[in-house]
Amino acid sequence: MIFILCKKSFSDDLFKLTIPNENYRSEEQKINEVLNFKNSGLTEKEWRQKKCYRNVVFNIFWNSNLCPNDPHMCHHSYTVEELHMYRKYWDYLLQISDLCADGYVIENLDAKYFKKSTQGEIDRFVEYIKKNRKKKINYDKPLEDQFDKSIKIHKYKENLKNNGAHGAVPRPANSKNFIEDIEKGESQIKKREESLIKLEKKLQLEKQLLEEEKTLYDQKKRLKELESKILESEKALREKRENIE
Repeated sequence: MIFILCKKSFSDDLFKLTIPNENYRSEEQKINEVLNFKNSGLTEKEWRQKKCYRNVVFNIFWNSNLCPNDPHMCHHSYTVEELHMYRKYWDYLLQISDLCADGYVIENLDAKYFKKSTQGEIDRFVEYIKKNRKKKINYDKPLEDQFDKSIKIHKYKENLKNNGAHGAVPRPANSKNFIEDIEKGESQIKKREESLIKLEKKLQLEKQLLEEEKTLYDQKKRLKELESKILESEKALREKRENIE
């Protein structure tokens, strides 16, 4: 099976999945991004929020007063996402990730904003960002409206340059160049086809890894439930000891 993506549809999908200040290393990475999203079962907003949390927010606020305990504990995803005592902190990070997923840039200096780890601080931060920071990406607007005017002007000048100052049609290429262009195009299509076949094999492997990840997640979930029961048991034991004393 070979995936064939409509250029406009692909661009729109990628735009909806890209978070502020994100750069892709290659065309293959862009294709992977869209295909992995389509296999994820997430909405576009949920996909962006997940990337914002992993790639931006988690790496900024671990060393801030938003962290309820030792910053080095907040620097480990397992600690934050699995331990019951960090549940509120994790929720705070997700709320900040929601801002990022809406198109706002979250900066390293934002870590200094927080004086303590409370919901009130988060509410103030969200209000501050929305009032004082313009969205870098507006996902509600069409893709073509996101470009800066200077980019549009540059493209307009390039178009004039290529077609003549008065819109004159450029001289047609000779037949030899035309044939070379066809051969070049066929070669590019063949390479692209081979690349997509390799990508399909890679996706099959990733699907297997995803199944293993789901199994691991279920195990972690059971571990978390067990931890909660242990904490409750310890609390009950302390209360019994206090009553005896």
